[in-house]
Amino acid sequence: MSTINVRVTSNDKIKLASGYTFYYSGGFVSKGSVRKFLTLTEYRIINYFINNSDQTTTPGELIDHLSQYKDHCYSMQNIYGYIYNIRKKIETNPRNPEALLNVKPGYKLIISY
Repeated sequence: MSTINVRVTSNDKIKLASGYTFYYSGGFVSKGSVRKFLTLTEYRIINYFINNSDQTTTPGELIDHLSQYKDHCYSMQNIYGYIYNIRKKIETNPRNPEALLNVKPGYKLIISY
């Protein structure tokens, strides 16, 4: 059984720049009445981005973070796939992202405050 480290806010949700809201306890994102549930790995990645929202995260850092769970062997190609799938869930237009941006040498999640 895996454990998930989560920095929970008092209201249990984080508003993303794309207009979607990430809910810690439910493991989903929503915009209006639409809910999109995340896989466990997608949840871990978004949580990592939120906990490191002040910096750019490289694919290698994500691999290092995910490797602690020992439930899967991660590669750069896996990370690219997860980023793509996350964008499909949190972006209005995944090809023109507003929340999960490419910032060399990696990615940055933009949170609305």
